[in-house]
Amino acid sequence: MNSIISFFLWVLLGVLQGSLEWLPISSKTFLLIYSHQVLGIPSEISYDLSLFLQSSSVVALLIFFRRDLYQILISLRKRSDQNSPEYNMLYFIFLVTLVTGLIGLSLYFLVKPLLIDYYRQLMFLAGCFIFITGITRYYLRTSDRSITSLNVKDVLIIGFLQAFSVLPGVSRSGITIIGFILLGFNTQNSIYLSFLMGIPVLFGSLLLEYFISDLILSSLTFHLILSYTVSIIVSVIMIFVFMKYLSRLPPYFIALLFSTMPILTSLL
Repeated sequence: MNSIISFFLWVLLGVLQGSLEWLPISSKTFLLIYSHQVLGIPSEISYDLSLFLQSSSVVALLIFFRRDLYQILISLRKRSDQNSPEYNMLYFIFLVTLVTGLIGLSLYFLVKPLLIDYYRQLMFLAGCFIFITGITRYYLRTSDRSITSLNVKDVLIIGFLQAFSVLPGVSRSGITIIGFILLGFNTQNSIYLSFLMGIPVLFGSLLLEYFISDLILSSLTFHLILSYTVSIIVSVIMIFVFMKYLSRLPPYFIALLFSTMPILTSLL
């Protein structure tokens, strides 16, 4: 393969990971197909490659929300101020991670092997759930909740929904953003909470996959580092677009928009 063409194909791989990770479709599925059919990488290595590139999403989240995370960690030192928003957020992040981990591990080992070949059907069902959420928010016209109104019940529901992202074809960011919208939060707060609470869960799921899949990536090549770097840059841009522009759209519109992606993708 021509070196210039190869260069751009690996750049495109990073662009795909950095953009698809934040959309309500399974980025891993697309990366597997692209790396295997376009780059000519064997299937088993393509899977490990997609896992490695997904870790760039965690790096992007840490970069974008570094100030928020710093304030949350600082709240640990201020134990006298345990009612502060930062301390409460830390508690909620811990709780949602615990719930997601307990349910997600069960789904991963007991259910995922049975549904590995049914990712299209799962993607279609996820799209239908998102569509119903959009219709519900449109007709209910409830007032938007603030982040300070977040409670334990909300976190338990989001943790439950987030656990289903271990199944093939289900997008973590998509299902959690829609979950917060269903609970009455506006678009901006839904995106913010989904991304922030997804950091430990995404990191933990990647570690689990690494240990179980017996990662074959024995050495970091120039092309792999290139894709990884591009993915981080594109991910930060995508997070910015979500927070800056998509957050202005009505919750029901976001839900209806998000529902079309997994439904159409599942029919391809």
